Amino acid sequence: MTPFYNFGDCEFTVVNIERTRYNKKQDKHIELKKPIETRQTTKKVSLYDLFDLVTEIQYHSKDLGYQDELEVKFRLTKEY
Repeated sequence: MTPFYNFGDCEFTVVNIERTRYNKKQDKHIELKKPIETRQTTKKVSLYDLFDLVTEIQYHSKDLGYQDELEVKFRLTKEY
């Protein structure tokens, strides 16, 4: 009998990472010594299979910008 995998307590967090800033005095982008990370709202859901997990990741990754990241945390359980 094959097990079913559940993805419980999934958290999707969009992280905006700013690595450069525009300097008006020098008219160019300047690299920051430390990147600035800002976290947006976290969505918590429970998913029942891998297909649901992939569709949620695709849905949340549509709105990502050039330097944004999607952070995913979940708890994997196996049921028979």
